[in-house]
Amino acid sequence: MYQHLVQKKISFLCESGRLILDNGYYTYQIFLKENYTNYNGFQEFDQLWVILNNNGCSSIFQAYDKYGPFTFKNGVLDLHPYSYNKFVSLLYIDQPYGVGLSEGKGDQGNVNNILKFLKEFIGNKGIFKTKIMLYGKEFVASLFSKIIENSQDELNIEGIILDNAWVSPIHQIGYYGSFLYQLGLINDQKRDEIQYDTTQIQVQLLNQNFTNITRLKELVNQSLSELNQIEQNTTNNQEHIVHFLNEHSFQLYGVQNKEEFKYCNEILHDKAQELILNSAINEIESLLNKQKKVVILAKQISFKITTPGIAVWITQLRWQHIMKWRMKEKVFIKEQNLNSENNNTKTVGYIKQFDKLHYIVAYDEQFKLLQQIIIDN
Repeated sequence: MYQHLVQKKISFLCESGRLILDNGYYTYQIFLKENYTNYNGFQEFDQLWVILNNNGCSSIFQAYDKYGPFTFKNGVLDLHPYSYNKFVSLLYIDQPYGVGLSEGKGDQGNVNNILKFLKEFIGNKGIFKTKIMLYGKEFVASLFSKIIENSQDELNIEGIILDNAWVSPIHQIGYYGSFLYQLGLINDQKRDEIQYDTTQIQVQLLNQNFTNITRLKELVNQSLSELNQIEQNTTNNQEHIVHFLNEHSFQLYGVQNKEEFKYCNEILHDKAQELILNSAINEIESLLNKQKKVVILAKQISFKITTPGIAVWITQLRWQHIMKWRMKEKVFIKEQNLNSENNNTKTVGYIKQFDKLHYIVAYDEQFKLLQQIIIDN
């Protein structure tokens, strides 16, 4: 599958398969850090990022999209120039049962299944001292806190990374209308319509008065979908990636199912939508108080236009050091602008951190900022 790349380009171990659990199995793919060809080279300072979704959709899919090791475009597999595995190892797990090619009975206890998976996997590979960071998008904050709480320090979990995660709906949902308006993507009438809808959502969330939960979900999803207006579909094609994973399911995982690989399990995805209504601020506070690292990643379109709601919910934390974090200066990250005739530098984002709370805002590639915070800190 990767043969045409191996001799020329790949300098790291690629491994995939399935791990048997009590009532089924989880499929996985792991890509070691660049220039790591086996597990023997792992050092105490090395990090293993465990990529998990909690929205009923595949985590493995991301290995061929976003900042995974590969891109898959127009049927061609190639290396991603800004992959995270240039400085950490990446483990993608499809869970719970019924997601991707993972299969089993029952959808309860997936936290215990994840822990069992990690303990067995890390034990089999002999990388006990490796620092683990749990990485995810959307609704993962509560999942991550449960994993850490139930791990009972049997795993060396250093912390979590939240990539544009959904943490506090009442703080995040109210910013999309003005955000898109600032970008010039909608007119004032559309902005007011979005504002009206999101105000309804905030009132119901504040009062915990979900009289029409279906309508509430529709309002939330409608407001979130407005962000699609700023998404440029210039990266990978979902259909191509899904076809690729289906075609190589046996070669990758030793799995030949009657059911094909699906990016999202519709039943589990719908169930995950209930998490839209819940705040995970308390879980974040708990992790910080346990001295676990919390890295929050946010995309920002420009220096002036802020990311909707993310910075707002952070300031609501009742963490003992939150005031000190708020007083910290932003450290702006610059890089040489190769497109400029004078080779001027451009600002690609900034880092703001105190103690275990790291807030990273990227105007450009997140890769460069993550590299700095991991290597230099």
